[in-house]
Amino acid sequence: MDKSYTNNSNHTIKIPSNVNEYFSADNNLKLDYYTNFNYNQLAEKGYNIDDERKFAVELFFEYIYGDSNKSIDDLKYDFFENSHRSFLYAKTMCQDLLDNGVHHPLGVIALNPSVLGSNSEKFTMDTGWRILSDDLVIFMYSGCARLRYFKLLGWEYVPVFLQSVDSHNINWDGQAIRIDSIDKLKSDYSDSVLYDTQFYQEDKFFYFMKHQLDEKNQSFNKLTDKTFGVDLEKECLSHLVCCDINNDHKVNGWDGEDILKYNRILKNSFPLKVYIGKCKSENSKKFIDCKNRILNSISKQKVDIEFRFIDEISDISKKNEKKGFAFYTDSNVKWDTNILELFYFTHSTKNITNYKDGVLIINCEFEK
Repeated sequence: MDKSYTNNSNHTIKIPSNVNEYFSADNNLKLDYYTNFNYNQLAEKGYNIDDERKFAVELFFEYIYGDSNKSIDDLKYDFFENSHRSFLYAKTMCQDLLDNGVHHPLGVIALNPSVLGSNSEKFTMDTGWRILSDDLVIFMYSGCARLRYFKLLGWEYVPVFLQSVDSHNINWDGQAIRIDSIDKLKSDYSDSVLYDTQFYQEDKFFYFMKHQLDEKNQSFNKLTDKTFGVDLEKECLSHLVCCDINNDHKVNGWDGEDILKYNRILKNSFPLKVYIGKCKSENSKKFIDCKNRILNSISKQKVDIEFRFIDEISDISKKNEKKGFAFYTDSNVKWDTNILELFYFTHSTKNITNYKDGVLIINCEFEK
């Protein structure tokens, strides 16, 4: 039975009664809460997590030169059923994170295969595992896609719930709070969380997906005499999950955007206009240096960009003939990332989006 309560932020928290058993002596999994965790530590062996930014720009090009010509029904299918390949979905998530922050922590399970009498090569991506080193594997039950969104936001530190076995002696950079009771789960997290949140139990098998097993062997609880924990002999574990109660972000994201209008504004955005301010003129060193940094940021991508000097940000829509999206930057912004990433923060119903200090996205077709 769920035990629900209203927290200090007036949000509903659901904690099933069996979660009490997570904090029993029978459970060898331990829960650590990192409020500021460098998620670059979760990059797979041999993978440069910064490449997520490159893949994001490629996805944008796929949309503007291909997917934007699809029917609304096809775009909706991609948004809901193939969301990891949907630019429209990704931009919705990026904007939600920018506006509202992280709803709930990344969820990570970490194991040392050698302690289990196994090796990392047996824990494959096909079954959801990521190999971080020769003797460290993780399973992310929540947050894989968000790593890309965090990169696009320029964030390096985010909250994480990390579960592992103490005897595996896995060390991470950063300060953790050990959550070792229901009371501590409430006082250190759920009492102040800003979203309706639920906790529940979920099984994970070492070498197989649950649906690959016969019904008899699909349940950790039936295979073992425990509710939570890691079982070496049965090659499975059962962990705690934390997530939103109403997983309605897709519906809200889709309904909140006028796709036809957005596509029209997007296509009116090229040649892309970039307005540079906080300098004397388009001939000033500050303007030219900023322009060159932006051009270097887009690397080998062929994009038609017009750079314009601007004194008053409020004049941008008019100077852009009230067409398309335009970008504004102070001349002193470093621009060591691709300016095209800003398209993940464009929206048909938003006037001006403040991406960060000195960088704005302007919808020049915004109607009050």
